[in-house]
Amino acid sequence: MKNVITLAVLALLFIGLNGFNKAEEKEGYDIPDLKIEVSDESIKTDGAILGSVIVPVNTEVCINVHNDKTSVRVYPNEQGEFFMNGFDQDVYDIEVIATQNNKTESYIIEDIEIRIGEVTAVGTIDF
Repeated sequence: MKNVITLAVLALLFIGLNGFNKAEEKEGYDIPDLKIEVSDESIKTDGAILGSVIVPVNTEVCINVHNDKTSVRVYPNEQGEFFMNGFDQDVYDIEVIATQNNKTESYIIEDIEIRIGEVTAVGTIDF
């Protein structure tokens, strides 16, 4: 009798497990497709320039980045750092202009190549 009950329990377990596996095969059961979507925001469309300037106290500084198609001006922050983005891939000149007591000095870095998706570091310019 004990063997009959054990066999009946095993048969029910087998039927239950087999029925559970069959549920996945039934029509109407959707297995989602995994898709990786890339947003437009993750695609790089511009290049950038990063650098810093060391100048005496009370000196006004501006940085001009230009070529024959574009001209952009930015001012460094209180630490003398500057970051400019939005550049097309091309070659640019960077001019740093420092003015103190009506005396102006400039420093020019020529032929800086900017690439899409990259930050070009020009280092520290010390007046």
